[in-house]
Amino acid sequence: DGAAAVHKLQLVSGRVLARLDMPASLKPIAISDFAVLGSGGLLLLDSAGGRLVPVKSVAGPFERAIPLKVTGAASLAAAEGKVYVAHESGLSVVEMPGGRVVKVAAPAGTSLGGLRRIRWTRGTLLALQESGDSTRMVRIRLSRRGQAVTAIEPLDRGAASAGTALTISRDAAYYVATTKDGPAIRRVRLR
Repeated sequence: DGAAAVHKLQLVSGRVLARLDMPASLKPIAISDFAVLGSGGLLLLDSAGGRLVPVKSVAGPFERAIPLKVTGAASLAAAEGKVYVAHESGLSVVEMPGGRVVKVAAPAGTSLGGLRRIRWTRGTLLALQESGDSTRMVRIRLSRRGQAVTAIEPLDRGAASAGTALTISRDAAYYVATTKDGPAIRRVRLR
């Protein structure tokens, strides 16, 4: 029925601390990614509606949704007054709070296609980039204005990915890869 909710969990016990139900005005909605902002607010990526949905806190209220005008929105990364969105045809940046969407230009001879998950850290984007049956982690360096890529640097060798999870902790990034022994968490040191 297009219903969705965000749950805040206590990680030690798995107990639900809060539940944020989507209002009827946002249905149908499919939350494919989210970011917790420095302010404590949430930014939800609705891949069904092709929009960003800002929320003041886990208790609400919802703010006006921002249309993305892209197809196949898959992931987002909040970064210093901007939000990057990975989608079917590449990468776009949304200027916040106004909502202006600009396609990010790739350097000649490279592609921003196949970005399945993106995260912002240390002034750059980290991404899981899929090509055929292989996925690799890459660092995407951006221009000062953030609207063009200056370099795409592979951080590990390609492997079959077992999902879209990508998280950063201290000096490393982690994602789930498929190995000959089954799914495994891969750790990539960040320098």
